[in-house]
Amino acid sequence: LVAGQNRMDLSLGVAVGSSCQVALMVTPFTVFVGWAVGSPMSLDFGPFQVVILLMAVLLVTSVLRDGESTWLD
Repeated sequence: LVAGQNRMDLSLGVAVGSSCQVALMVTPFTVFVGWAVGSPMSLDFGPFQVVILLMAVLLVTSVLRDGESTWLD
């Protein structure tokens, strides 16, 4: 909706901001909920998850680097 009105900066800010909020708030919250219900959870990610997260960060960085968007991005 916002991108259709040629406000890509706002739409990209919302998309990236929302994913950061999920990563910083929901993940630790699930650890606390797991602790409360007796199911052990931790933030100790394995090498595969760390590599996938790094690849996702690099992909988003490469797409957002120039600040422009086309249909092919």
